[in-house]
Amino acid sequence: MQPSLEALDEPSPGHLPLFDSLEEREQRYRELTEFLPQTIFEMDQDGTITFANQAFFAAFRYDSDDFKQGLNILDLHIPEERELVKTSISGVLTGGRTGNEYVGLRKDGTTFPIMAQASRILCKGKPVGLRGIIVDLTEQKRAEAVLRASKERYRAVFENTGNAAILVEEDTSISLANSEWFRLSGCSPELGPVSWRDFVHPEDIDRLESYRAARYQGDPEVPWEYEYRLINRSGELRHVINHVSLIPETKTCFCSLMDITDRKKVECERQELQERLRQSEKMEAIGQLAGGVAHDFNNHLGAIMGFAELIGDEAQDERVRHFAQNITKSCQRAADLTKQLLAFARKGKYLAVPVNMHQIIHDVIGLFEHSIDRRITLEHHLEAERCSILGDPGQIQSALMNLALNARDAMPEGGKLSFSTRAVFLDEDYCRRMPYAMSPGRYLRINVEDTGMGMDSVTKKRIFEPFFTTKEVGKGTGLGLASVYGTVKHHHGAIHVYSELGRGSCFKLYLPLHEEEVWLTESQFTVVPAQSTSRILLVDDEELVAEMATEMLQSLGYEVVVCRNGREAVEVFQSSWQDFQLVILDMVMPQLGGKDTFRALRSIHPGANIILSSGFSVEGEAQELLNAGAFSFLQKPYQKSELAQAVEEALKA
Repeated sequence: MQPSLEALDEPSPGHLPLFDSLEEREQRYRELTEFLPQTIFEMDQDGTITFANQAFFAAFRYDSDDFKQGLNILDLHIPEERELVKTSISGVLTGGRTGNEYVGLRKDGTTFPIMAQASRILCKGKPVGLRGIIVDLTEQKRAEAVLRASKERYRAVFENTGNAAILVEEDTSISLANSEWFRLSGCSPELGPVSWRDFVHPEDIDRLESYRAARYQGDPEVPWEYEYRLINRSGELRHVINHVSLIPETKTCFCSLMDITDRKKVECERQELQERLRQSEKMEAIGQLAGGVAHDFNNHLGAIMGFAELIGDEAQDERVRHFAQNITKSCQRAADLTKQLLAFARKGKYLAVPVNMHQIIHDVIGLFEHSIDRRITLEHHLEAERCSILGDPGQIQSALMNLALNARDAMPEGGKLSFSTRAVFLDEDYCRRMPYAMSPGRYLRINVEDTGMGMDSVTKKRIFEPFFTTKEVGKGTGLGLASVYGTVKHHHGAIHVYSELGRGSCFKLYLPLHEEEVWLTESQFTVVPAQSTSRILLVDDEELVAEMATEMLQSLGYEVVVCRNGREAVEVFQSSWQDFQLVILDMVMPQLGGKDTFRALRSIHPGANIILSSGFSVEGEAQELLNAGAFSFLQKPYQKSELAQAVEEALKA
């Protein structure tokens, strides 16, 4: 520290004065003060300047003539501060010191910032004036302004970066944070310093700490941008991308955190939708294959079953009849499998009538409650006020039965199986996110939920694939859930499964609600086939099927003419349509398909009596032809009694 100006009047203890005379001492001090860069002055009690060095005159732009004419300390201050200056002078004269900042006033009227420091001058113990220095603060103030502007710019950038921004010190404490950080973290600025570790998911801390250590060690391979999970004060999990930069010559890290939670959510939804779309396309392709296989298999199966039945009717030997009956039973079981395949391929819907789903659920529960493990509790919560859909009651019942069986097998130690319904509205946004076509509107949601073993993600992806099963060999065909999928899709609905290992499964079915609240069931015919001399035109490209059907019809007393394709049938009908009382028309044929053949026959004779037959279902072209006037539909494979019933009804009509 510089010695006070008062100390200049007395010799330092322990040192001898260089000059003994007062004149010498005064000359020495004056020379010292003249060459100092600071402005030095002395004044009396009235404020009159009694001494000033050259730096003083240069700073205030006065000269020696001005000094000689008399210069008061108040002349060096702007008028607004002169009362303050007087107060400061009085304080110093009574023993205080001053170090205040003022606005200096030059001779030419310009102003500049100054700081004055002064102490009193004593004579015989009494204050007679002040001496002090005045510091020009212009450069200091300019530097402070530049620094302040720089800080403001930095703060503005820091605050408005668009991301959460923090400064992290070496001890992991957050020394500075912007408002976006407080919003993201849920932390209040009043809480004081906190550690960044407090906001990191426990599973991510070790990874981030390894990055941090490597960064301080100067490892060039350490990532400067990485993703991690942030947990805010409310416990909410957010995903962020952290961009880190180390401030030079410090251990302080600048971290800019971009919140990508919403983006991650959108990406997950898009990936989920893409996965569901890929799954839907895969299921569609498998369905096409399964439908084609089932159709061709039905034709062959129909021939086997029909000829077995004919053998049984003709056989005299009891053992031969028994063998024929076993073949027929085996064919019927095989036919049930093809029905499931057709259901999966969305080619197995046979009726389109109003169906009361609450009645269907009660029927399913009724079938189950006396046959399943007593350790399984059955419940139902049927909350939907409207519960009628348009579809095939047999197919829908079969779908719910398959879901119930699947739930039963998932609970070998017992549990709870529940059915529930609720009417819901699916909007355009929901339907648009579906990987298959759905129309906005009111749907019946049917939940089939169990408390069983649950499924892992791999199993969930494959459960609707035909022939995929997790059951032991010989205990499942893998067609149950596949047929459920096809049935629901064929009824213009949707199916979702929610499941976790050890926490059970829930299948949610969405089926379009129907306006009519009525209960209709498929009619059960018991007509006894009657002998007739009616002439029938049988059109089928499968040789064995045509031969089998001909034998059956002839055994019933009908006359049969067989055509192997549509063109041949049109030619025969064109020449002698009056001779035929009935046409049995296969839907899938070469050269001329069933649809075109039907139209051609009707153009020849608009009242032609036609039964449609196919290994597929009534849906599609067959339904269109039924609407156009075809009498009925006969599903392959069929037994002799079913054929006789269909022909008898058509002829009676």
